[in-house]
Amino acid sequence: MKTYTNISFRKLFGTLFVLSLILFGASVIGAWTGPTQSPPEGNVAAPINVGSVDQVKDAALGVDGLAVFGSQYIQGNLGIGVESPTTALDVAGAIRMRGGGTPGAGKVLVATDGNGTLAWGTISYQEVQTSGPHGVYNLAASQTPGTPLYLLVQDMIAHGNPPITSTGTPYNDTATRARLCLALTGSSNATVLTYTTSAYSSPSNNYVYKWNGTQWIRYGAKGNNSFTSTVTCEIPRELKIVTDFGQTFQL
Repeated sequence: MKTYTNISFRKLFGTLFVLSLILFGASVIGAWTGPTQSPPEGNVAAPINVGSVDQVKDAALGVDGLAVFGSQYIQGNLGIGVESPTTALDVAGAIRMRGGGTPGAGKVLVATDGNGTLAWGTISYQEVQTSGPHGVYNLAASQTPGTPLYLLVQDMIAHGNPPITSTGTPYNDTATRARLCLALTGSSNATVLTYTTSAYSSPSNNYVYKWNGTQWIRYGAKGNNSFTSTVTCEIPRELKIVTDFGQTFQL
């Protein structure tokens, strides 16, 4: 004859509930670790939250995305694609600047003020001719204002020792030819490109004038002589850079 044990639902629920309490208590006791320091030492730092109080984290923080509202202060270097940046801004890759004027192909970043504000701008190059004539000078031209001979004589009068008051013939050497270009163009940057010379036998009462580095001197020209008859002088052209913000740079 079979025997059936009748267990009520209330007894089964009570048994399961007691077992659950025993298991929960065991897990709490096993997970809890007692304090290692006396209060208030050893407190756990507050978690980052959405409160209005400033928070400082001394260790690294990794996030999948970050939005910053308002100003941001970074102490140290900032690396973009660089784990250990060595400069204030260390970027591995291309940089794109959308603002600061109108970006465009061929434009460059130009400082628009003394504070280092940058903006996209264009630059143009202009070739500038310095003041003064340049070209081939025939030193035998008539002595009228503006002619090569007139300019040469005026320079000799102003820088001669003794003062030269008559028409002279320039000697044929490097220093004299260089001074000729300065006297004829008015530019200390003028250079001698070409020159021609002539040889003649001077009478005893004629002189050749020579530049000795500081002044014109009267150089005895008895006998056979070589003098500069024409000289070609050139003033170097200068390059000027102009930006569309109004800055001008002379090179």
